[in-house]
Amino acid sequence: ALLLVLYPLNIKTIPLIENLSSGWAIGGFFVGGGLLYLIAIMARLFFKKDAMGGGDIKLAAFIGLYLGGYVLLALFISFALGAIVGIVMISRDKKSAKEMIPFGPFMAAGSILTIFFGPQLWLGYLSIAGLS
Repeated sequence: ALLLVLYPLNIKTIPLIENLSSGWAIGGFFVGGGLLYLIAIMARLFFKKDAMGGGDIKLAAFIGLYLGGYVLLALFISFALGAIVGIVMISRDKKSAKEMIPFGPFMAAGSILTIFFGPQLWLGYLSIAGLS
């Protein structure tokens, strides 16, 4: 069903996955899982409670295995989406600031956006930042 929605965009292949080497895939696995594991450890030290579940860490690792180096972009998009939704929910009194919001759906959305639009988003970011 997702591919039918993307058909008008004329996307025929997924360039990120086509050219991914095994080295980049393994590196993405460790970067994705390692980054979220580090966040979980740091949050536990600073806030004295769990801020990241084990499922999120495993999901990030396997997203990295699939996306390679683009896992960092996928996680950045995931954090941004989660922050926006969290702020909206708190401002509308749907959640309190102390309640946990599941992060997995945001990681899935960030991954899908990265799969189909990763290079364009990255180049756009570099252009806005004045780095290209």
